[in-house]
Amino acid sequence: ARCTMSRSALAAAVSARLASVEASAAGREPGSWAEADEALSASLGVMTAAIGAIASSATKLALMPEDAAICREMLEACEQLWTAAAVVSRCGAGAPLADICRRTCRGVGASVRSLALEPSPSTAGAVWEACDAKKVPKSNRIAYRRAFLNAASILKDSLLEFRELARCDDEEDAYDSRAEKPAALRALSVLELAGGLYKKALAHVDGRGAASDFEGVAAAYDLFSACAAAATRLAEELYPPLDGDDLQTALDDLDARYRPLHALVDDADLLASWDARLAAARAALAELDDS
Repeated sequence: ARCTMSRSALAAAVSARLASVEASAAGREPGSWAEADEALSASLGVMTAAIGAIASSATKLALMPEDAAICREMLEACEQLWTAAAVVSRCGAGAPLADICRRTCRGVGASVRSLALEPSPSTAGAVWEACDAKKVPKSNRIAYRRAFLNAASILKDSLLEFRELARCDDEEDAYDSRAEKPAALRALSVLELAGGLYKKALAHVDGRGAASDFEGVAAAYDLFSACAAAATRLAEELYPPLDGDDLQTALDDLDARYRPLHALVDDADLLASWDARLAAARAALAELDDS
């Protein structure tokens, strides 16, 4: 007969496994592209099945929180998830797919731990949300596309937020000097072109993947990740009041990350627009420092 376990033991076991989830998959090359190979496909299938089992066990645990057999059942499903995710990371998952599997393990594990500690419809609902099987892509190509499109969506939201802020008349929220608003708007025009580069870089990565140039895929993705991180840092500097020095540093950092990524797509018109908007942003920042 299988041994049973308590909710506290379940929470402790999940906590221990969460601590062992790897931190990053940067630089990892994919081993397949639009169609996952047999080993990767099987491992992703096990992950999906385990996610479904965890969601089912969450429902039962919320209804019968002191049932030790259900706690054991939940832990076994979690172990299947973590084991499958570890296999995925070793059998051809590129960085985005490996990162999604890692985040899924952490999200599911954290929600299961909360359910074990405080069983309720609310904590069970958090497990169900974390167990959305659609979060696990079926191929590397889907995972890479999702990473690029998510970054583009985040950048688009930032552009909308700060353009709205530039139109704000509330003294507490608005840019507080005549030079701040032009500097912010010029910086936003630079960020806008970064979003345009993401789309072209995605097409480049898709072409490399289709040609089975997985080393090229990994190299391009690392350049993209660095550029996206720099764009996020620049956006974070746009909240008023502006600090000219910090904004200039963030702008220079984005420029340094943008150019290597642009070299992959080699779009002369896009680069000319970038140089022009960058020069205008730097001029606006100089006025900000003088104000």
